[in-house]
Amino acid sequence: MKVLVAEDDPIAARILARELESAGHEVTLVTNGLEAWRVLQDNTFPIVITDWMMPEMDGIELCRRIRSLWSRGYVYTIMVTAKNDRQDRLDALRAGIDDFLVKPLDPSDLHARLISATRILQMQVQLEERNEDVIQSREQLEEINHELERRERLLSQANEIAEVARNRFSQLFDGLPVAGFTYDTEGTVYEWNQRATEIFFIPGHVALGKKIWNLLDRKLVGERGRTLIEGVFRGQPFEEEDWNDGELFLLVSGYPLYGPDGTITGGISTAVDITPQRKAEARVEEKNAELLAANRKLSALATTDGLTGIANHRALQERLGHFMAGSRRGRPFCLAMVDVDHFKKFNDEFGHQAGDEVLIKVAATLKGSIREVDFVARYGGEEFCALLEDVDIENATMLCNRLRAKIAKISTSYRQITASFGVAQFCNAMSNGHALIQAADDALYRAKQAGRNRVEAAELPNSDTGTTCSSMPAVPPRAEAPVASNPQLPTDRASSTDEDAPGARAA
Repeated sequence: MKVLVAEDDPIAARILARELESAGHEVTLVTNGLEAWRVLQDNTFPIVITDWMMPEMDGIELCRRIRSLWSRGYVYTIMVTAKNDRQDRLDALRAGIDDFLVKPLDPSDLHARLISATRILQMQVQLEERNEDVIQSREQLEEINHELERRERLLSQANEIAEVARNRFSQLFDGLPVAGFTYDTEGTVYEWNQRATEIFFIPGHVALGKKIWNLLDRKLVGERGRTLIEGVFRGQPFEEEDWNDGELFLLVSGYPLYGPDGTITGGISTAVDITPQRKAEARVEEKNAELLAANRKLSALATTDGLTGIANHRALQERLGHFMAGSRRGRPFCLAMVDVDHFKKFNDEFGHQAGDEVLIKVAATLKGSIREVDFVARYGGEEFCALLEDVDIENATMLCNRLRAKIAKISTSYRQITASFGVAQFCNAMSNGHALIQAADDALYRAKQAGRNRVEAAELPNSDTGTTCSSMPAVPPRAEAPVASNPQLPTDRASSTDEDAPGARAA
């Protein structure tokens, strides 16, 4: 796959190019955003990897311009940056960035992002191809409908001629553009035109003298068809009845025929072959079903974390909006930020694969331990976020302590895993979800400062309108997973690392 890399650092650019080419990608290198934009005017690149800070045009402006090229197909953009500030990343996502790579570059992280990007782009191509198929099928259906309308007009004209000019019936009957046959009051066929021969594959000399319900396939006529024809003998016409055997689809009409004395002597039926239209409709339904399935897969892929299999940051933002709307209608909820303790040190000691294994187990534990009304997502890196509905801060703190204890009981071949929790309750004093996340994040920071493996509840101010959010002092760790029992987990602030600093916990 063609990849455009915009990186002003020649060493970083060479490292990126080497890793991409080793994975089989065709790489084009440029040194700034403006040069990348010029290259994109005349070339198509499914994936663009760009540095954030560059001369002449930075990565954010480049992404904004790329998003203006919708007619050229979707371009998956990955931002390479050393920035850890959550607001910076949020601004980048709003500008159109799809994913991030953290400096210094981790090759395994790069390849994981490329696998995810390739999967999404392939789904996009498949979706576009299926959309084209559906459009073509619809055009075919419109053509068939036009043809059917034309045939129906001809049928109407034929019926008028038959009604007005009965004496010339024999001359006109065989030239009708639709299948036609007549029968007496016993159902015996008297006339059988050329179109009927073509549709039913029964020659006229074979059809004459046979009972109509015995001549045609019983599956096609059925008991209702026979009842309708017998109704014609009582002066009860029928129009455009659906006859089909699963392969042949017809719109059949039947009318009485009268003798000179006004009595019914039999009937005449016409059959319009609508098989092409029905098969086209079936193909459109099949394509619509495939398109719906593809959309569902694409939606799931866009809202699922590739490592842990739970909801991702995008899905969290969408669900948070629903929870906030429910809170304003009287359904309280709390948000808990969860951070795996000493995860950077764990990765340094046991490796990133071991760290991934721990993240997967923590995600599974959280997912399997919350209630059906709750929601859990990976926030980024070793951080998770849980939305707890219909609880106040006190009950949410108790729930989080249960989750904390279950995480501490996770079995690994490395060492005990613990996590710290920061809990905050949403209230009307908060203007948006960012304020709630910030409150929970501040509480999480306090939990890390206080020794980790504990739950801290946010102390939220009252709103100017008088609406309050209950607050509660921090709840100490329960006896299920005491930190002191594991000498590998430092509990004092002096032994902590930079991962405890605000903003350093996000991936």
